[in-house]
Amino acid sequence: MLVLMWRLSGGELPALALAGQGVARLQHFRQLVEAHFREHWSIARYADELSITADSLHALCVRQLRRTPTALVHERLVHQACLLLDGSNQPIARICVDLGFGSASHFSRFFKRWKGQGPKAWREQARATAAGGQAQASTSYADWP
Repeated sequence: MLVLMWRLSGGELPALALAGQGVARLQHFRQLVEAHFREHWSIARYADELSITADSLHALCVRQLRRTPTALVHERLVHQACLLLDGSNQPIARICVDLGFGSASHFSRFFKRWKGQGPKAWREQARATAAGGQAQASTSYADWP
């Protein structure tokens, strides 16, 4: 009976409003990442732009997406790297500059951590797969705006 009265009184509305606010902040975070991932902003800077703490941003991302904000930014960088490696003939050194890395070796280590192989090997494998007419592994980033 008490639960019914609480529900009728609107006791759940503040919780729903907070949940909606979290979704809006998450969407704003994603837009900021899309606009600034090449600049290698810190998570604290993203949080400042959202007017929340870095810990709050971390909690929001983990709660909603089961990934940390850092992982989301890195996934976006890797996705763009794959697009550039596969879809252009730019030298890897140029791609690393386009993505905001200070050196090709830093970019190669970063890429290898995420893809299990260096950018040159990944590019060669992707092109061999495309030339062979085989379906390439999806690099879809459909959950981003």
